[in-house]
Amino acid sequence: MFLTYYAFDEDGDGIPNGRDKCPSTPKGEKVTPFGCPFDVDFDGIYDYEDKCVNEPGPKENFGCPWGDKDNDGVRDNIDKCPDTPDRCVLPVACS
Repeated sequence: MFLTYYAFDEDGDGIPNGRDKCPSTPKGEKVTPFGCPFDVDFDGIYDYEDKCVNEPGPKENFGCPWGDKDNDGVRDNIDKCPDTPDRCVLPVACS
């Protein structure tokens, strides 16, 4: 008897290759019925790679939402002066 590609489970996640939408899931990761790791916050970043599992955020910020540490209303990723409460969005010198 031999296993066909459809029945074989190359990454060992319990989902046969023929149904596995994510055939390279790291060993030990819990997967959906389609063989993909979970993404609880639906931000497109699998939970095992996501630093903020329950809050959606961009991949550039490791799955965490961009913050506003100086509370000036400008997200840190576009704030030219993220440590001062001035609304510096344009390329200017921070005071």
